[in-house]
Amino acid sequence: MDLPRTPRTLANNYWRNACSFCSSEDIFYLGSISYSSPILFSTTPIVTSHATELWGCHQCQSRFTQNAISEQDAVELYSAGKSSDRWKAIRFIEHQCSEVVQAIEQILLPNYFVVDVGCNTGEFLDFALGKGCKTGGVEFSHDSRAILESKGHATYSNLAAVVNCSVDVIAAFDLVEHLYRPAEFMVECHNKLKSGGRLLIVTGNALCIGARLSGGQWWYVNYPEHIVFPSKKYFARYTPFRLEQLIDTYAGRAYKRRPPEIVNSMARGVLKGNYNASPSIGPDHMLVVLKK
Repeated sequence: MDLPRTPRTLANNYWRNACSFCSSEDIFYLGSISYSSPILFSTTPIVTSHATELWGCHQCQSRFTQNAISEQDAVELYSAGKSSDRWKAIRFIEHQCSEVVQAIEQILLPNYFVVDVGCNTGEFLDFALGKGCKTGGVEFSHDSRAILESKGHATYSNLAAVVNCSVDVIAAFDLVEHLYRPAEFMVECHNKLKSGGRLLIVTGNALCIGARLSGGQWWYVNYPEHIVFPSKKYFARYTPFRLEQLIDTYAGRAYKRRPPEIVNSMARGVLKGNYNASPSIGPDHMLVVLKK
């Protein structure tokens, strides 16, 4: 991966006084976060000026980071980044766990209008196109949008640009954790979907066993791009949608490891005081299916 040699110094002082999901001010400190070195934001190496912290919400049990990078800087870094250089393109059915693929196969029908937000180079859209769906991808990266267009997908720089408000399915895989205003994103998705339309979310479960044991060292919070972590409780209580399915899963097939690997990793991490729950003890992600 060809990266700039000189890291960019950023003032990471984005602070929240309330939960990003339910707006409750009943929030609490969970621990500090130590990013791996060098710190990469998308494909740009960065240096941060403040210690990043992990916080939680007593009301909805969601988690979020304090002293995050500003939204303006994040958008700029996403737009200029080449995420396809960092994240290898893998076919959707080869990357996702079987329980996720099977659940989504039951949802996609021919001629459905499917929009994938934060779709990178469009592997899920390729899958949906193969099912006879009409497809569109929302992506900040200019390079990624060019790749999407070459494969026959419509492209948008943001969800608001999707003018047809009769979308059948909106997918947000590994996306919610990047959002600065996730509650607004949920409202916008609801507005874009037709009656009976579905919002599909795959994201990390910050209340899984590994996350609880590793705290601020959990591998999933070790990305500066990951700043919010919704809970199952939040989705279950989100009344504009009906929670149709909630399936425990992993970040992908490659993250589901054999027990000996898990035990060895845990033992080494505990002894060194840097246990990050990778590989995970059990499912550490969730597929959330919400129906309008």
